[in-house]
Amino acid sequence: MGAQDFVDELRRECFGLDENTFFIGNENGCGFIEAFVKDDNTLTLEKVWVVSKLRKQGHGSNVMKCLTHYADVFGFDIELLAAEIKAGGGFIMNSKTRMVSASADKKNRISPKRLPKWYNKFGFEFINKNQQGNWNMKYFSKKFL
Repeated sequence: MGAQDFVDELRRECFGLDENTFFIGNENGCGFIEAFVKDDNTLTLEKVWVVSKLRKQGHGSNVMKCLTHYADVFGFDIELLAAEIKAGGGFIMNSKTRMVSASADKKNRISPKRLPKWYNKFGFEFINKNQQGNWNMKYFSKKFL
């Protein structure tokens, strides 16, 4: 099993907004992700967002816990680039630059400076900084540990 198996399972079992955007969560909270299969062992996380009125209630954290749990079960890594993007509505990703960020909507969002630390608390490791000073981060599956 791997990243493509996980995305295929999401397509079968979860509410999908489009080919790569899915509702994810459980009884503890929910939100949405947009992700693309880089290769069978790696998922590139493009977006993570929670409806604005539900922010600051643990829903985003629960989405990340679910996602990393699935990574361990299915045996794939997750990569992202944490950075601020000037846009509204939850977490936003610029697919050309692979930047995942807190939104420009300042109400109930994670501060852009705290965003890498937020991902780190879910097991994402700091890989390196790009020329703009944004962190490339990766979650390494614990399936084979």
